[in-house]
Amino acid sequence: MKNNRSRMTVARLWLIGALYLSCALPLHADQATADPNATAKTKAMLNWLSNLGVRSDNKVVIGQYVTRQLNNTDGRTPAQAWDYYYEGLHAVTGKYVGMAGLDFSTRAKSQHTGSNNTPSDSNWRKFAMDHHNNGGLLRLMWHSGNPWNDASAWSSIPSGSTMSDIITPGNAAYTTWMAWLSAIADVMQYYEDNDVTVIWGPLHEANGNWFWWGGLRTTPASYIDVWRHMYDYFTTTRGLHNILWMYSPGNLSSATSAVDRYPGNAYVDIIGPDKYDNTYTALYNTFTSPTYGKVFGWGEVGSNLNSIDNRIYINQIKAAFPKAAFYLQWADNDYPKSIRSNTFADEVMDIDWIITRDELGTATDNSSSSVAYSGSWAHSADSTYYNSSKSVSNTSGSTATFSFTGTSIDIYTKKTPLSGMYDVYIDNVYVATVDCYSATDQAAVKTYSNSALSNDEHTVRVQLAGQKNSSSSGYYVGLDYFQHRSAFVVKDNASAAVTYGGAWTHSADSSYFNDTKSVSNVSGSSSSLIFTGTQVGIFTRKTPASGMYDVYIDNVFDATVDLYATSAQPISRTYSKTGLGSGEHTIRLEVSGQANPDSSGAFIGLDYFDYR
Repeated sequence: MKNNRSRMTVARLWLIGALYLSCALPLHADQATADPNATAKTKAMLNWLSNLGVRSDNKVVIGQYVTRQLNNTDGRTPAQAWDYYYEGLHAVTGKYVGMAGLDFSTRAKSQHTGSNNTPSDSNWRKFAMDHHNNGGLLRLMWHSGNPWNDASAWSSIPSGSTMSDIITPGNAAYTTWMAWLSAIADVMQYYEDNDVTVIWGPLHEANGNWFWWGGLRTTPASYIDVWRHMYDYFTTTRGLHNILWMYSPGNLSSATSAVDRYPGNAYVDIIGPDKYDNTYTALYNTFTSPTYGKVFGWGEVGSNLNSIDNRIYINQIKAAFPKAAFYLQWADNDYPKSIRSNTFADEVMDIDWIITRDELGTATDNSSSSVAYSGSWAHSADSTYYNSSKSVSNTSGSTATFSFTGTSIDIYTKKTPLSGMYDVYIDNVYVATVDCYSATDQAAVKTYSNSALSNDEHTVRVQLAGQKNSSSSGYYVGLDYFQHRSAFVVKDNASAAVTYGGAWTHSADSSYFNDTKSVSNVSGSSSSLIFTGTQVGIFTRKTPASGMYDVYIDNVFDATVDLYATSAQPISRTYSKTGLGSGEHTIRLEVSGQANPDSSGAFIGLDYFDYR
């Protein structure tokens, strides 16, 4: 039966990974958010990041910068960039990056005209939500246009003006700046409304002189004032509490000037310098000191070489920057900087220190109403536990039971000199006895893990064994949280589960999953799948001869997808739907017979569906 205490409803927070701590290492102090009113999810994410450094493996999130809103320097549209850097990387490695970087700007480097400078996410919001809904971290940035003359970020403040103008009412630059901040705040509100935490890194590399906010007519004091003004506008005026604020100086420029422009500990959550072609340690040594006490990561990494070994950055972190919690590899502007375009992509995604999106999961706290208790348990607050809550028992036979759908389950408890043992049952079958004893207190320890489950509904039960290590002075079990992951089920176009209507050609093609494809250009032709899950995707090919398809969920129209591309693209997820109700659903792809005006055909090349 469920416990009848008053419980916090913190069901299934996305924790962005498990807090697996080596028993031989102490727990890092949780870091408080700069915004005291930050959402519970935002606080949990920062706590998780702050504890990565004490883990023995899976301790550095790998990221990839993907796209601007418009006019990427690499010549790709946002959709093409997503297909190449994100979905394309998955196609060649089988894994997704844990962090995706996206930019509000509309101007490429040195581009001063040709688009409105108003920041927007309209061309990549769908991609950001897809990444988030699958457990990934979002790093959002802004190569802000110049509010004095509407030039690009790579420009200077005009003579006779100063940086302080943009936070001083009564001049045109202030009016423009506030309109831009309002546009970004509107976007941030959308993400907050959808319970999405974002890592926000504005006004980066300010200790260099190539952006208007770091060059002529700026001072450290004016930069700090502008940062704090933006923080106050977003947090206080607009009431946005889903933001982790990241300060990102450049590692090629002066460490002294980076310190001079630091906005202050009350306005920063993460320090993430940009590192190119160097292993300088000055910024790292400075900003990982106790003076700051912030999560540290590399906000951008890249190299101006024709080819690099992708493992170089994690190897540098291991050797010289062990406190780094993440790094974000840059896209292919000027040189091939991305993971996809360089060597050993497979290997870097498999390194034991690396955290990919596939290794991030869903956490269910001990205090969640999803956990049912029987026997004798004490439920109370404790800041050394995730979400500051614990459930403790020393009574043999007491149980904590959690039902989930997924392929793996991890159980996190505390280890102490007073701890005993618990038995684990999966689907009512005994599988293990776990000893929680430790000579010293160890918090948030993954004491049980099983990653070999079928992708179905399961029940895990923690049951006090009434046993203890001979060195222990008690039988206590301190339950912290459960974490589970669910894998996507793939249904190939050739699967018997996929049904077809109309005219389709089914043939072999080595560029498609399982070497099979189904192609049609006949309007009204359809392909359908019945599945049980809460999200579903469609993988297809984009080519110069591709048309459009319509998607129906449970016989209700949901979207039209355009598959046209100027050149043939790797297979990618061209449609994704999340947030479906639990239970059985039907997805139907229907050839619309329409095409982009630039397309030479209306063909749809179906590869596979996936769902979970």
